[in-house]
Amino acid sequence: MMPDPDGARVYDLVCAKAPQLVPRIVFMTGGCYTGRLQDFTRSVSNLVLDKPISIEQLREIITRALDDKSV
Repeated sequence: MMPDPDGARVYDLVCAKAPQLVPRIVFMTGGCYTGRLQDFTRSVSNLVLDKPISIEQLREIITRALDDKSV
């Protein structure tokens, strides 16, 4: 789990400073997944990966994000 800022706050900052990058954000669940963060991940359209994540799955996600020419 990210201490401070958490993923939701980082998302808000990217939205404010570089909204064109928002589609590239991929969230990964942490060990302590609070109700507030569960509500947050349900409210965004970004991909949310649940740990454990295989190296193959991670490579695929990174490749897709790097190949996305719309961002």
